[in-house]
Amino acid sequence: FRIDSASGSFVLKIAHAGEAKANLELQHAVLAHLAVREPGLALQRAVAARDGATIVEVAAPSGERHWARLLSFLPGELWSEVAARNRPRAPLLESLGATLGAIDRGLAGFESPAAHRDLKWDLRRAGWIRDYLHHIQGAGRRALVERWLADFDHRVRPALEHLRQGVIYNDANDNNILVHAALRGDGTRAGGRAVAGVIDFGDLCFSNVVCEPAIAAAYATMGLPDPVAGIARLLAGYHTAWPLAAA
Repeated sequence: FRIDSASGSFVLKIAHAGEAKANLELQHAVLAHLAVREPGLALQRAVAARDGATIVEVAAPSGERHWARLLSFLPGELWSEVAARNRPRAPLLESLGATLGAIDRGLAGFESPAAHRDLKWDLRRAGWIRDYLHHIQGAGRRALVERWLADFDHRVRPALEHLRQGVIYNDANDNNILVHAALRGDGTRAGGRAVAGVIDFGDLCFSNVVCEPAIAAAYATMGLPDPVAGIARLLAGYHTAWPLAAA
């Protein structure tokens, strides 16, 4: 829920009853860490309650217990809304890459046991979908997914063991990316649009760092006439902030 008050705008988030508190504590720890390591990033901040706690337990009418927290509000348009009007151009794709690169640069060396979790959205665990392939209608469509799963098992998975690892944001989908007018260093408009920040750190995990731009590319270049060129621009932006190794 968005809350507007005399002291500013905030987002009240109530977690699912089954959500582990450790996952929410991980999100707050990452946001606090990035506030110090990458102060130029526009990210939400946890707001403390009167007793100093940033995560508060509340009871639903059903009796279920939930964790609630208050975060600062970030202004901007969702990437999905901007892309619906105009296809994202090279500068905006590079801006997204640079933002994610800065996040991962800031998270380099960050450690938390909570980040080492069995998460379906960790790309390294993509094989879990194999048990659900029978839900795909049409032998041709099913064979397409089976082909890429086989490629993942035989070519990608063995290579991941040798690539850089770390805690990553892991959820740069088009409804988590905020866009605003591009600004110069003095705060004046520079023309065009740029990524203002990202929201929703609920899929944080320890994984391969290269999964970060890969996930972003899957969403940001969807529908482009030349998606490979779009991926290249996004990677160029990422590389300027947090260089990728050749492997």
